[in-house]
Amino acid sequence: MLSLHFHVQLMQAEHNAAQCRILERIQRRATHTVPGLGNLCYEERLEAMDLPSLTYRRLKRAAIEMYKYVKASTKLTRQACCH
Repeated sequence: MLSLHFHVQLMQAEHNAAQCRILERIQRRATHTVPGLGNLCYEERLEAMDLPSLTYRRLKRAAIEMYKYVKASTKLTRQACCH
């Protein structure tokens, strides 16, 4: 059962990676169409528009989710200890 769970997670990660590449491509094209920024590289366009990269946003979202998980786990542990 554990290997099936791992396989499902691996398949989801591969699917998410493909979606991320598509989103990155779309964002690159969209930022390229902004007047006055077309001659800049992608990272410079993001900086000029004050936008974080998709990689940064994914890492931030993962950190927030991990924080929520740890906080909820700690809360459950405290409730179990106190009752």
